[in-house]
Amino acid sequence: MLTDELFIYVFNGQPHILAQRMAAWLASSRRFTVFVSTFRDKIRKKLRDTQDPESLFDLQLEVVYASAHTAPFDCGRRCDNLCG
Repeated sequence: MLTDELFIYVFNGQPHILAQRMAAWLASSRRFTVFVSTFRDKIRKKLRDTQDPESLFDLQLEVVYASAHTAPFDCGRRCDNLCG
């Protein structure tokens, strides 16, 4: 799946507070793109179901964490933090 297609799928073509940041990370990190591709259905569900400000903040932190921890190294283990 191409990065643009992945972005459209995950956000279901809808505007979202995290869309701009996720687009930048998808464009700049192959590992993050692989992470999002692997968990695309779970991420899409969380983005769709998360509405209140507190939950959006929590989800944003999860995405920031995943972005920061997928780029510099690969520990060889599957990361379930974002989608647990």
